[in-house]
Amino acid sequence: MAEPIGWVRRVIAAGVAALAAMGAAATLVMWRADAAAQAGDYAAAAAWRPGVPLYHRELAEALLLRAPRQALAQLQIAARLDPDDPLMQADLTTVDLALGRPRQAAAMAAAARRRNPGFGAAWRLANLDLAQGDLAGFWRQTRVAAARAQSGDFPPLESRALTASNFDFEALRAALPADSAPAASALLEAALARGDAGAAAGAAQWLLRLHPTVAADRSQRREALLQWLTAAWKRWPAQAPAAWQALRAGGLLPLPVKRAQPPYLEDGSFDPLRQEAAAALAPDPASALRAIVAWRWPGAPGVRFYQVLTADRAHPSAAEFAFDGDEPDEAPLAQQWLLAQPGTTLTVSAWTRSVAGGEGRGLSLRLSTRRGKLLGEVALPLAGGWQRTQATFRVPVAAGGGAAGVTCQLELHYHRPNGYLPLHLKALVTGIEVR
Repeated sequence: MAEPIGWVRRVIAAGVAALAAMGAAATLVMWRADAAAQAGDYAAAAAWRPGVPLYHRELAEALLLRAPRQALAQLQIAARLDPDDPLMQADLTTVDLALGRPRQAAAMAAAARRRNPGFGAAWRLANLDLAQGDLAGFWRQTRVAAARAQSGDFPPLESRALTASNFDFEALRAALPADSAPAASALLEAALARGDAGAAAGAAQWLLRLHPTVAADRSQRREALLQWLTAAWKRWPAQAPAAWQALRAGGLLPLPVKRAQPPYLEDGSFDPLRQEAAAALAPDPASALRAIVAWRWPGAPGVRFYQVLTADRAHPSAAEFAFDGDEPDEAPLAQQWLLAQPGTTLTVSAWTRSVAGGEGRGLSLRLSTRRGKLLGEVALPLAGGWQRTQATFRVPVAAGGGAAGVTCQLELHYHRPNGYLPLHLKALVTGIEVR
């Protein structure tokens, strides 16, 4: 019995080897086809795997503008392989338009809509109307498409609609579903990209009234509103107070309130817990958004920064700056943006000390306009015990922003005085106020 059993084993082994070889060959074919498609060589991809409709459709899209008849041939192959592909049907409509057959294109779009009355079919009809110069028809079909759209459909839909209508944000808003947070988020992002302050404010107010339950939609909503907040502080100071208050009321800014009237900043806190909350909103410590919601850290070479708990009841938390002696002669250390009334006088104060009894000079607190014009600077002493420093700065009327508020930058700054060595110590700063 040993010999027959050995023969059976050899047959099985040969069969397994043959299957393995076939599997390897199939894997190689798939790899070559996918690699060709990723490189944009859709003709090679379709040749390697002629039974994959995606490759024929992608080849057709590449041929559409320069060779619409060849594109049509590839789409017909794709249609035989996957007759229900909505993108393939949309491409067939486009080919008919490219070949000068608008009636056939319209009939095909209408037939596709009857077969699958979803977003894709309605959006094809909208673009068909647009291609024929029928803007009213385009808006009608856009409303239908928007009502059936998924979250990811709104950015391209709104981009096309704005381009087609010469950026008519009001008309687009009317065409979007009133209860769709993804639609409102995309509209706000489009307004910010366009730099349209009025459209951005309107979209933000719409979005603030919506409270999506889907996590991805909530995240998109938050990011869009934070982008609006940043744009308001950087470009549209008249909107900044309302933007700040609206996001505070909406629970998106769990940080101390800033105001556009005294006190402008009650506690420029360096509490580690508050910094963690700021980091959740603005992960990049050097970003403009971080300078709005808390302190921005530009990251000066030779200076390490920490938020620390001091075990001092009077000053329980502070910013610790560790100077290693290799810092540059001039360096911004921490920055925060404020809103101030034009023509007013600001009173700025802070508490500072060094660690382990060291002494040094060069640390200061500066106030500038958003365009970089210095409004004032006060030196901050560094010695063995806490010292309070106070100064007054005047905000000019022409600093920018008009009566609604002037965007100012408060900055902890280091400058090595002439005749002094670089700092080599640890400095603590806390209790910054602007009134």
